[in-house]
Amino acid sequence: MKRNSGRHPLEIRSVEKSYDELKVIPRFSASVVRGEKIALMGRNGAGKTTMLKSLVRNAPGFIDAPDQQFPIDGGEVRWGHEVAVATSRRITASPSPKNDGDRLALAIRSRGTQQELRGLMGQCSSAAKTR
Repeated sequence: MKRNSGRHPLEIRSVEKSYDELKVIPRFSASVVRGEKIALMGRNGAGKTTMLKSLVRNAPGFIDAPDQQFPIDGGEVRWGHEVAVATSRRITASPSPKNDGDRLALAIRSRGTQQELRGLMGQCSSAAKTR
């Protein structure tokens, strides 16, 4: 039998990320409560992929090696117990100079297997295409 994750599967405290002089994430803090649905939205170049990479770098689960090495400038990301995370890279149909076409998708589930997490990501992709 699978156990639920803790009350807070993800806590983010004062995470910062810059590229040279450009502050992409200036001291961001948040707490995700079990069962919440979160959307990360913004225009091209706003830092959505940078935010996701900053969060998954120490996540438990099925994270690609390059994402585990992603450096942040400060802060802390804590994943709760019984949490599994998976990432997947997708390429958009028409990359532009501001958008290199690389997208990072994220799935979080309480104690999910890799197959279950990949299925969840597929459901998220299908739902986004229907909108």
